[in-house]
Amino acid sequence: MNNNPLVQEWLHRANDDELNARSIFTHKDGTESAVCFLCQQGAEKLLKCLLILQNIEPPKIHDLLKLTSLVEKSGIAMPNLIDDLNILDKFYISTRYPGEDENFSWHDAEEALKSLNKIKNFVKMILEK
Repeated sequence: MNNNPLVQEWLHRANDDELNARSIFTHKDGTESAVCFLCQQGAEKLLKCLLILQNIEPPKIHDLLKLTSLVEKSGIAMPNLIDDLNILDKFYISTRYPGEDENFSWHDAEEALKSLNKIKNFVKMILEK
């Protein structure tokens, strides 16, 4: 596992997002949109871990596809994750701003958690190399 303290801090924050999302999903003591948003945030932080690993300061953006493009340009291919990144990417704006006409369901929340888990497993694999 990578011992860079900044990588570890981003991982810690991503894990916090996942923990909170899973708690809300399990106990239904929050909203579906909160789970979706927290999963998007967790994925964003995981992508930023990969950038730091490549000695690239992560930009202060929230677009998962742009972050993925930067990760791939740095030399880390992200196979088979584009669908999961697309699922999560849409949740940043739609969960935070009115008028986006999104109706979130627990199914959306479950899909968001599954996508976050796939991204997390990929990042952990890279960090363990």
